[in-house]
Amino acid sequence: AAREGVAVVALSGYRSYAEQERLYWGYVAAHGQAGADAFSARPGTSEHQTGLAVDVGGADGVCALTACFGNTATGLWVQEHAWEYGFIVRYPPGALSVTGYEYEPWHLRYVGRPAAQEMRERELPVLEEYLAWAEASGPEGEAARTGPQSGAETPPHQSPLERVLGAGDSPDPLRAALRRRH
Repeated sequence: AAREGVAVVALSGYRSYAEQERLYWGYVAAHGQAGADAFSARPGTSEHQTGLAVDVGGADGVCALTACFGNTATGLWVQEHAWEYGFIVRYPPGALSVTGYEYEPWHLRYVGRPAAQEMRERELPVLEEYLAWAEASGPEGEAARTGPQSGAETPPHQSPLERVLGAGDSPDPLRAALRRRH
């Protein structure tokens, strides 16, 4: 980004339960529960609590944490390049009915480079839609369709879903929900 004259800054990263609780209930007080639920996760369900999410902005502060960030030079750079670093814009435009959240061009979710690249190549920008595709395709279906992934160090038994979820336990609520379904 810096080589292209774009300054991307982290505005918010990991949040504790207590911090998410303070934020959420403040939003409820200001906007009502339905309003708060459209743009803020309830305590215990925030991606920020997993350490896998970061809110970014431009160094100039223009359109910080608002939808217009997507139209700034920094926001456009993020949309175009986040995948190269393993991130996705977690709540893309037009996905409210799937994600439960309004468009947030500043909210990035780390999914890893292989998954981010695959989401981009398959034009699946919504994580839930990618995970549904990955779950339906399974490891055998994926290998049959795409063959070996160039540059990807993915064990043959690992599905696209497992590439996103990784191994082991995690506080990630999405990971926990998907593991319960298997």
